[in-house]
Amino acid sequence: MSYVAVIDVSEHQGSFDFERARQGGIEGVIVRAGINGRRDHRFEEYVNSIRNTGLALPAVYWFANPKSSSSAQEQGDLLGAAAVEAGAPFAMIDAEWYTSEGGPNPVLKGAALAMWYSDMARAVSARTGNAPIIYTGATYWNEHVACPQADDDEAALGDALASMSDCDVIVASYPIYRPNGPAPGVPSTWFDFCQAHQRRLPPVPAGFSGAWAGWQFSAGFNRQGPVYGATSADLDLNIVRADVFERWTGTIGGTDVSRVPAPVPNDGVGDGLQGVAHATPNPSEALSLGSQGPNVRTVQIRLAILGYPTLVDGVWGPATQRRVLAFQRASGLTVDGIINVGGPTWTALNTKPVRPTVRPGCQGSYVAVLQRALNQLSGAALEDDGIYTTSSKSPTGFAIRAWQTAQGLEVDGVCGHTTWASVESRASDSQYTLT
Repeated sequence: MSYVAVIDVSEHQGSFDFERARQGGIEGVIVRAGINGRRDHRFEEYVNSIRNTGLALPAVYWFANPKSSSSAQEQGDLLGAAAVEAGAPFAMIDAEWYTSEGGPNPVLKGAALAMWYSDMARAVSARTGNAPIIYTGATYWNEHVACPQADDDEAALGDALASMSDCDVIVASYPIYRPNGPAPGVPSTWFDFCQAHQRRLPPVPAGFSGAWAGWQFSAGFNRQGPVYGATSADLDLNIVRADVFERWTGTIGGTDVSRVPAPVPNDGVGDGLQGVAHATPNPSEALSLGSQGPNVRTVQIRLAILGYPTLVDGVWGPATQRRVLAFQRASGLTVDGIINVGGPTWTALNTKPVRPTVRPGCQGSYVAVLQRALNQLSGAALEDDGIYTTSSKSPTGFAIRAWQTAQGLEVDGVCGHTTWASVESRASDSQYTLT
């Protein structure tokens, strides 16, 4: 498993040099959009600076405060609107102990608090088309949200938790949280730092169905603010799973997936937070079942980009073999499971796709093109809004899977190279133009 270095920031970080963060190895930033009922004072400034440096902006977040005079619905609306305004594909609810914040409402726990967060999440989804990310710690969530209180309606608590169970989670768990403790090194060593100081990975809070998407492993006392361009002394540091980061942003390791990633040199560096480096491939290398190394990683990355979901681990095992054979077959290449670096299959893999892969979480004009095509060619009756949500009940996902079933393709809900080819073939036969 590989990870991506992400920071989250708010007005408390002060003036921020995001170019310094980028040069220091940070690949994504999550910006606080607001707290209670107000916008973060530096939100627009930070968003514009992040865009200008080319850093990824996977999400913006809101410090959720049930004590505030602003309701869960209102705070969710404000968060969702900020995400849309910033062009961030996701919005993140900051769910942590909030009693130090002001507000006229009483402190909530148990079912009441779970339903409050559920209402906020529902408002975010309505605004963005995506389920929110939840940032929380297992201790807080398990003791104050997922734990029934006296006289709680446990069925209502269960329903509220179930409504958020498919949300991605960034967990807060700090191996080092004390003055004068050891500071993390460069991003490529962050996971090693976590392992050295915390034997076990942090638990997923109760009620969530999947593995955690990210781990905020360092916050106070880390003295990392100036290292990455912040005015503040400290800075929130996160490692986010590379596969999740790709789904959130459409990038792999900070590299735009519409571009051709170059292979990385085999320098002995372990599978940590490093991105896709740039190097000249060895033209004499022949890759096949059993091969290992950086050029195998490049093959796996390109397969994933082109719609053949593949674990990027640098090891060509049976799963990678099946994907390579499927790609060769669909591309009209020699189906031999061999890739000569610089040869026909390598070139085809590293050719920018005419149409980007459409997967859950994608938004944009190319999603709308696919929706209109499915409406015309299969009677799908989709709204061509350009949004493919991550919900298991997504109409776009259902229509893609129905199309793949009808065409005898692998049914994964991802419109990659093969699925696009089938859509284009049918469109040509029907004299329909994909626009």
